[in-house]
Amino acid sequence: MFDLVYGHSRIKTMLAKMVEKDQLHHGLCFHGPSGIGKRLLATEVARAMLCATRTGCGTCNHCRKFSGGNHPDFTFIEPDGNDIKVDQIRQISENLHFRPFEGAVRMIVMDGMERMREEAANAFLKSLEEPPAYVYFILITADLKALIPTIQSRCQKVAFQSLTHDDKVHILRDRFQVDQDLADKLAGISFRRLETDPAAWDSFRADINNALKFLHHTVKEGQALDALSELVRDKEGFSRFKDHLIALLRELAWTAQGIAPQPFFAEFQQPIQQLAGARPARHWRNLYEQCLWLEGQRRRNLNQNIWFNGLSVIEPS
Repeated sequence: MFDLVYGHSRIKTMLAKMVEKDQLHHGLCFHGPSGIGKRLLATEVARAMLCATRTGCGTCNHCRKFSGGNHPDFTFIEPDGNDIKVDQIRQISENLHFRPFEGAVRMIVMDGMERMREEAANAFLKSLEEPPAYVYFILITADLKALIPTIQSRCQKVAFQSLTHDDKVHILRDRFQVDQDLADKLAGISFRRLETDPAAWDSFRADINNALKFLHHTVKEGQALDALSELVRDKEGFSRFKDHLIALLRELAWTAQGIAPQPFFAEFQQPIQQLAGARPARHWRNLYEQCLWLEGQRRRNLNQNIWFNGLSVIEPS
């Protein structure tokens, strides 16, 4: 069961036992980083619950309909545009008490719950509070705190951790047909979600080169306020750059302490060693911690320019 899902062995074992013993909670909430398989596992749980043998056998009539995307007792909800809207929730609540059409249960998987509008969340509460015995909800979110407390309290929460490097490599190789060398690189730079586009490696290399120039300038001049002004204005590009900058600062802190570089930083080993040796190890460690703190403030709506300015001026060692 759940063979299509890589990693998460503890969670898969727990869910398999719940399905087998008919002990699945009527409101599950899968939460954790994006791109690690929460959505896939949720649909596989739904497949197993609808399966005639409760195994997700793939051969029974229910499994064949599920694979074809036309099982009448399975509903999948995701953001319509930017949000999950109240009309989507009303459609669920209006049909909630209809008994299953063909199977023993009805499965409703809802992805992107952190993007549910407040009025939709309030409308959804009634459906989640007292669902019929044959209705099961699986909610999926990358940000548990974005769910209102009353929704959280009515769910059994299942926390997902980031995939291991080997799991990422297996997925890239087997599911996305990426060759071993590139799969290793993409797995290494999959910080927030699994990078599956080969172009992501080119973006990483460009960002690291820019970050090295930026850090070299701060070391030499004490500030680099104008070094990346155009990139700061690119919201998506700068968000990606910050992830790569944080990884580079961690690498510099380790290198300054004599720790070997991670494989995906191998081609930058020489400039990293030169830069790491230009300041004491505590400097890079403090800069890395400052970067993490600034990123935490960003999640509290710290302006992007303020974020960058806070990192662009450094005190002499």
